Amino acid sequence: MALARRRNPLLASTEAAAGASSSHATTRSPKDVAFRLAKVESARHTIGTLTRGMELSILTKGQFSEGEFIEALLERAVVEANGGPVDFCLSTWTATAKDVADLHYLHELGRMHRSRWLLDWTFCRRHPESFGQVNRLFGEEAARVSHNHAKFILARNDALDLVVWTSANLNMNPRLEFYVIREDRELAQWLTDWTDELFAALPPAFQQATQRKAHHKAKFREL
Repeated sequence: MALARRRNPLLASTEAAAGASSSHATTRSPKDVAFRLAKVESARHTIGTLTRGMELSILTKGQFSEGEFIEALLERAVVEANGGPVDFCLSTWTATAKDVADLHYLHELGRMHRSRWLLDWTFCRRHPESFGQVNRLFGEEAARVSHNHAKFILARNDALDLVVWTSANLNMNPRLEFYVIREDRELAQWLTDWTDELFAALPPAFQQATQRKAHHKAKFREL
């Protein structure tokens, strides 16, 4: 007996009926796969050396924050791989003001040449200080909001095309979390194209801060 299907009320009826055809998916096999259980408090040591075609799955017990993970990832990609500043995108459900400021420091340090943010629409209400910092520090065109719970990092430069899938938000995360780092140009380009589509379809986040849920629901259906 098949499980009863639950329809997403945020989707238009035609989208729900279309099923998988309205989703975005890609299939790709990495060349070098590894698994690692983080036993130290160093994100840099846990990540190790980044190479073309690699995939690394990491489980942590909250030894480091996502901000520390990003700092270590960009040090490996920008400094050690000598690939230059990355084109950076972060998708997260929430973030602290400190972590937003820390990422801006990395931007000022030359680790990124462009930074983009995908956020949940409730973020501006839950954490107005952090939301304001994103727009103030990274620019009013840097962020978009939607019904978003996807968590990923996209970091691309001349040396590496990195995609990170993660359970972690941009905060301390004192709990079990996972990161999957994948170096894959085709996957990174697919995710870049999808992000470009979202940024083209949605207004800048700062314009959406006072909008009601119904507005965001309507925008979500248009995607």
